[in-house]
Amino acid sequence: MLLPTIPLLATQMGGTKTQVGLIAGIFVLSSVIIRLFTDFEVRILGKRNCLLIGIAISLVSVVTYLLAPSVEALLWIRVLHGIGFGIGTTFYIAIVSDFIPATRRGEGLGHFGLATTIAMAVAPATGLWVADAYGFSAMFLVATIAELIALLSLAGCSFPSRAPVASHPRLSRSFGDHTTIMDIFVERGTKLPAFLMVLFGIGYGSVLNFIAVYASELHLANPGYFFILGTSCIFLSRLGVGKIYDRKGAAWVILPGAVLFLGGLVMVAETTSTTMFLAASVLYGLGVGMLYPALQAEIINMVPPERRSGASATFSNALDVGLGGGSVLLGLFAERAGLSAAYFAAAAVMIVFLAVYSCHLSLQKGAPGGLPVVEEK
Repeated sequence: MLLPTIPLLATQMGGTKTQVGLIAGIFVLSSVIIRLFTDFEVRILGKRNCLLIGIAISLVSVVTYLLAPSVEALLWIRVLHGIGFGIGTTFYIAIVSDFIPATRRGEGLGHFGLATTIAMAVAPATGLWVADAYGFSAMFLVATIAELIALLSLAGCSFPSRAPVASHPRLSRSFGDHTTIMDIFVERGTKLPAFLMVLFGIGYGSVLNFIAVYASELHLANPGYFFILGTSCIFLSRLGVGKIYDRKGAAWVILPGAVLFLGGLVMVAETTSTTMFLAASVLYGLGVGMLYPALQAEIINMVPPERRSGASATFSNALDVGLGGGSVLLGLFAERAGLSAAYFAAAAVMIVFLAVYSCHLSLQKGAPGGLPVVEEK
């Protein structure tokens, strides 16, 4: 709900375009930084308490937006909200992956991801409608109620008992234990899927951030139709790809998903009509619906159970780096060459994705089974 409405609020408060950009960027930055401390958080508090704290911080942030007297105050609140969001998104995935049997993790995470898909399809439009019809105070009130329901629901949950996290010697790792700077940001053993997630995020961000402007430039149909149709395809593809992932292996989902997503980006770049524009949204939706949960499951599967919080943080950070950094670079490129060329550039990134993953498979015995899975004992 807050993605499209916070920038509007900042603009109404007299914020500049630079400040509006900072509001989005600082949110992502604080999310990424707090995820670097997931080892410490889970060792001291446990996954459930960490998630409770993340939701509580988000709840306080949403309430505080109502009291912000200036754009500068909004920026500080976005830092706080980014911390809550970073903690929450990390431990949601980590806890859910504990519930799901290893043999059905692709299917389970795919179904869990439908919640995000539904939220992204419904909430932005709802936030804009409530803010327009009843004001920003009403919109923040609805968001507060949503956060409160999440907090109370989690507080009432009883989770399966597990061995204390601190009993796992591998979890005692600290910053000083890392052998490289990369190990601080990426969970050990997950560098390949994390890199693929960054590449995917660049293409994904090109759609999320520029498709409305591009549609306006070409005088096409309401870009909302692109997202409605694309989200429907994401939903449908996620219903089935998890079982394919679990039974056939990661490559059977990742390779066709990347090809479909690449085709969608190329079609967007070459769009000349509304029909072609909407056809591109179908390819985009099917590709995202296959790639997102498959890459998520890959990262989770490559670590032992006690390392899932770190793996979850790696997944979220890799996506955020691709979304944020890629959008900035593509925006600068679009200023010089136009949005059509920017979408061709995003498509080129997905070609690199396919090349890297195909090379990996060719070096693995038993391809296309995908990356090795750490089995639970």
